[in-house]
Amino acid sequence: MGRMMGYFERGLANRDSSHVKGFEKINQTVNGYYVKSRNIAKVMVHITTFLTNISNITVYIAGIYLLVGHEIQLGTLLAIIMYGEY
Repeated sequence: MGRMMGYFERGLANRDSSHVKGFEKINQTVNGYYVKSRNIAKVMVHITTFLTNISNITVYIAGIYLLVGHEIQLGTLLAIIMYGEY
């Protein structure tokens, strides 16, 4: 971004066409990185949601198992589930 802004600034000061070409090249590179980062972010949202759901299901299954075995009370299970949401 710094190089791109440097080309932009020099291009405004000199009004030279070579700076415009350099700016466009750097701008295309930055734009390519932006697109790649957006694609990775879209995938990471789904992975994070999947892992959150898996952890919630694990807590529910373990809690129900302990509840049926009379090792914890219902209030304890609900408290664990509510704390897990944060």
